[in-house]
Amino acid sequence: MDAHCKTLQWAEFGVRCPHCGNDGGHGPWERNGSAPFRVTEQVTRMWDFAPKRDGEGPLVLEVDIDSDEVDWESGAGVKLLCMACFAELEISDEVEVDFD
Repeated sequence: MDAHCKTLQWAEFGVRCPHCGNDGGHGPWERNGSAPFRVTEQVTRMWDFAPKRDGEGPLVLEVDIDSDEVDWESGAGVKLLCMACFAELEISDEVEVDFD
């Protein structure tokens, strides 16, 4: 996919960052990734933990890092990430996102 992304004429698709003007032409994004934009999604990541307190000190949540679990079905908030300025961009309802 990297090679395909580099040959695309991104301006033809009308994708443009309103924050920095990145439209996929040559620019700062080339230092940060193989494409001018990436798709992001928020997912839930979970760990087991045990609460503890040392005397009058603050509550401490001791996290079991080996219990790491990702709920891939919880995905929400699909957006575009501008690889030039790292701003998150809303995706229009008219755009279909295909996770194939």
